[in-house]
Amino acid sequence: MQITFSSPLSSPNQKIDRFQLIRYFSIASLTAFSIVIVVLGEFYRQQSIKILIEKGEENNVALAKSFSNTIWSEFSDFVDSTTDLSNEELKSHPETELLRQKILNQMEGLPVVKVKVFSLSGRIIFSTEPKQIGDYKEDYSGFIAARSGQLQTKLGHRETFSAFAERIQDRQLLSSYVPIQRGRNSAEIEGVLELYSDVTPLYTKIGQLQRSVTLVCTLILSILYLVLFLIVKRADRIIQTQHQDLQISEQRYKVQADELKQAQSQLVQNEKMSGLGKMVAGLAHEINNPVSFIHGNIAYVSEYVADLLKIANVYQNKESKVSNSLKKQLEDIDLDFLIEDLPKCLKSMQVGTERIRELILSLRIFSRLDEVGIKKVDLHQGIESVLLILSSQLNNKITISKQYGDLPMVACYPVQINQVFMNILSNAIDALLAQTDNENKQIEIVTQTRDGDRVQILIRDNGPGIAPEIQAKIFDPFFTTKAIGKGTGLGLSICYEIMQKHHGELRCHSRGGGGTEFTIALPIEQTL
Repeated sequence: MQITFSSPLSSPNQKIDRFQLIRYFSIASLTAFSIVIVVLGEFYRQQSIKILIEKGEENNVALAKSFSNTIWSEFSDFVDSTTDLSNEELKSHPETELLRQKILNQMEGLPVVKVKVFSLSGRIIFSTEPKQIGDYKEDYSGFIAARSGQLQTKLGHRETFSAFAERIQDRQLLSSYVPIQRGRNSAEIEGVLELYSDVTPLYTKIGQLQRSVTLVCTLILSILYLVLFLIVKRADRIIQTQHQDLQISEQRYKVQADELKQAQSQLVQNEKMSGLGKMVAGLAHEINNPVSFIHGNIAYVSEYVADLLKIANVYQNKESKVSNSLKKQLEDIDLDFLIEDLPKCLKSMQVGTERIRELILSLRIFSRLDEVGIKKVDLHQGIESVLLILSSQLNNKITISKQYGDLPMVACYPVQINQVFMNILSNAIDALLAQTDNENKQIEIVTQTRDGDRVQILIRDNGPGIAPEIQAKIFDPFFTTKAIGKGTGLGLSICYEIMQKHHGELRCHSRGGGGTEFTIALPIEQTL
């Protein structure tokens, strides 16, 4: 499992979600448009029918009054005598035919298609359609209302209808039940008159007018919708532009904030490294002078001591001529042991001063304050200087295995590359020392040339490894798994930035419980 981490500051191009104002407006407006058209059409239809019924009722009432005034007075006695007549007698009675002719003559040219006369008992005592004479319709709601003195008018569609002596089809009929009174000022109701008026032409005209009104409303609303659509479309483009600008600004501000965060962490680390480098360089300089003085004089001291020991041997070989006091003094200082041990002490001092000089050289190589900018350096020398500085932490508990390849001189910022080695090795040492059950703690360093133009340094340990859920975060600034006060979370983030600056790579390969391997790849030449 190989994991390559991208820059913490990089962010993938994200698709900007558009606010679909046009879509929402279209759906809502078309829905509202349809509802308005339907409501307006239905409202107009209901109002027109209401007016039609009112006007038709007025006409039917006027016709009924006209009938009462002109005809009823002649036939009222006949109507009163129909109680004792059978249906057949009523149909064939001469007065019935005479009444029918009178009504037909009076209704000629009018839209009335049928007339019925009910007795108060609900019996049809006259109808322009003879076969209905004698039927009882006492349960008709219109008849009941008219018998109590109220008018009732209904509009209905009839596919077929018997009118006078013919049948009419597909008609709109207005039926009115009108109470019949004997005189104009009489309140006594003697019967009920039902008139059917043909309002089909008027109803058709209402339908045509309704369609015209609907068409005009549709046209007006369509124009209004088009205007609003253009306005909303323009607003939508403005909103989309502002939305995109806002997201771009947010992304830019996020990048700037990340850069600021990185810059702050870099400044903190640089300041720490700068202070450490100055301190190291100062200590190295101060220690170097007395150590150099001691190391330079040890050779002379060794020569002087050798000469003195020769003289002591001469005295010792001529014991007979040596005074008793000198002989006693030679015995007190154990001259034989001194002759044997003093050269060993001088040799140890010489080895110690050489070791101190090597440490000072490593500190100076690590700090490299005398080198500014890009330099071609030996990376092995930088690794060795870091290991020497960290030797006290190793404390003979961790084995360092080195497999150095034949590396060329690499152009880089030496202090920064040494800082990368320092951070990675320090983290490996901390992880291994925290693993108390590991008796064979190891760190392996492998260097080699890759692809002819790059060098690769592998630093792997056999520690506890890095859990998969936090591997993606290890290069984030201020992320640390160490306890508070023991880690800043800047080390690997700074390392990543340094490798980015050198056009290099820093990869981590780890499995929980299986150790961790960091791969550092650097170009041999820099084009910064």
